[in-house]
Amino acid sequence: MKRLMPLLLVSVLGCLSSDERVPPAEVSFTLEPSQATHLGITTTSGWSVVFEEVVVVIGHVGFYDDDACASYYRTQYTWLMDTTAARKEKVGVAYAVGDCEPRFTLAYLDSDITRQGAGADDQLVALLGGNPLSAYVSGAAFRGEEVIDFEVLASGYPTFGPCLESYGSDRVVSWQLESGQSYEVPLVVSPEALFALISAPDEYEFDFAAADTDNDGTVSFYEHGTYLEERGGFELGGSPLTLNLLGSFVRIKGGGPCAIAEPDEVGFNPF
Repeated sequence: MKRLMPLLLVSVLGCLSSDERVPPAEVSFTLEPSQATHLGITTTSGWSVVFEEVVVVIGHVGFYDDDACASYYRTQYTWLMDTTAARKEKVGVAYAVGDCEPRFTLAYLDSDITRQGAGADDQLVALLGGNPLSAYVSGAAFRGEEVIDFEVLASGYPTFGPCLESYGSDRVVSWQLESGQSYEVPLVVSPEALFALISAPDEYEFDFAAADTDNDGTVSFYEHGTYLEERGGFELGGSPLTLNLLGSFVRIKGGGPCAIAEPDEVGFNPF
């Protein structure tokens, strides 16, 4: 049997095809909070908004594999982060070459693939793992002596992309990835986008007193969604946060909103 081993090894190696593709580019995906995460915002109705928790489970970063882009590898893991405690965090490395459109995913907490990042603790694990949720935003709004708390939730497993260069643009963001070079795709979490209409992303047209329809001092995720839906912000549908609103919540830094679809609709399967 020992005499046969070298022959078997040669036989197996002879059956393996060599990868003749050019070496890919290495691309780091990073995530950071928007300035408003720490500084807050003021709505057009005079409410000062403070964000207390801005939690996401994010990962499965990579590029759309098509004729223009050869995607070699995308990450198979996710990160749990409270971005109020984050700076600029690395969420994954992907490998590709060509004219490539980034993709990334908000995901459910999974003990097998989710890593704990900035601000993550057992309390957050219990919160997101027990519901399940892929994002959670909480805080408070102040106007004079009025104080109203709020909670905004996101469920589902949405994949982001393509992303637009700016609001109102129809140009899709892509990276020209050259063989052997290094790049960065900077992502930003913008909780302030949850209080703006899609048609006016820089104007926070949200009245917390009007949204708190049961007058209990808290704007629930349902009240939040209903308020924006009634004003043409988006269609509430069956999710606490709909897809087009999430596309402004997490996006490429300096860019416009991202389209969001189920993985099989965009040709990028995060599983």
